[in-house]
Amino acid sequence: MDRSIPAASGEDEALKLPVADLRRALQSVRPSRLAAALEAAVLASPRPSAALAGLLFVRWAEGACGGRLPRAERAALESIQAHLLAWSVLRDRIADGGAGDERGEAAPLFATVRQRLQGLFPPRSRFWKSFRLLEREQSAADGWEQTGAGPVRFDASLIRRLGRKSALGRWPAAAVAELLGRPRMTRRVDRDFDDLLAALQLFDDVADAEEDARSGQTRIVRGIPLVCAAARARLRRLASRAGGMGRFARRLLEESVGAERRAIEAAGARGLASFLQRALEGLGPVSAARH
Repeated sequence: MDRSIPAASGEDEALKLPVADLRRALQSVRPSRLAAALEAAVLASPRPSAALAGLLFVRWAEGACGGRLPRAERAALESIQAHLLAWSVLRDRIADGGAGDERGEAAPLFATVRQRLQGLFPPRSRFWKSFRLLEREQSAADGWEQTGAGPVRFDASLIRRLGRKSALGRWPAAAVAELLGRPRMTRRVDRDFDDLLAALQLFDDVADAEEDARSGQTRIVRGIPLVCAAARARLRRLASRAGGMGRFARRLLEESVGAERRAIEAAGARGLASFLQRALEGLGPVSAARH
């Protein structure tokens, strides 16, 4: 996602990031090499991205539930989310065949996530019902992506599938609601997180379309406005939320027009270049015959 949204300063008033606390959460990840890489990618030049949003989910859930966790408890949840983010990054690398020696680090990271959550929530806590649902969503999304089922229609079902590529990252909705004694808020907060992750994934696909256009693949250009419209529809609802989530959604809305324009311009420029190239190739034999 960060390819399509311009960089924002860590002191950006639009986002008001708690950079020091987020850095502390990322630095709790082991191995430290992975923690440093995540810190550089997410916080060195903060951008509205799925990774940054995930790190902020704990605070956003607090705001949505109308309460505040003890500082130590919030820090513990943010550290767990940082470990899940590291696990997710490694999974993506493994899926792309580029993890190398890091392959053995993914399972211990997820084991740490589960172990720490078990220390916070007893086995019969309502939290675990929500967490198991997210695990099923994540598994279904992984299976759908791995099978590559061919062309699919762009509709609400596809958008949900795209957003749920990061389904497990939504666990703070249930965790914070449970810890604050507001379990009925779980569904609403989870839906907000689901919509935001779907919008971020859609904009990520727009960024991919821009890259594809620069490499000669222009067929996606007709779909760019439709994809952006679907993302903005979700962001407009979230933009009305108070606090950090509302600011984040409004920032994304502001930047989305530029992201859409760049993708379309890249596709259009590549399409024109391809047309001219074909035209010149067609003129080649005629020119030679005249000589």
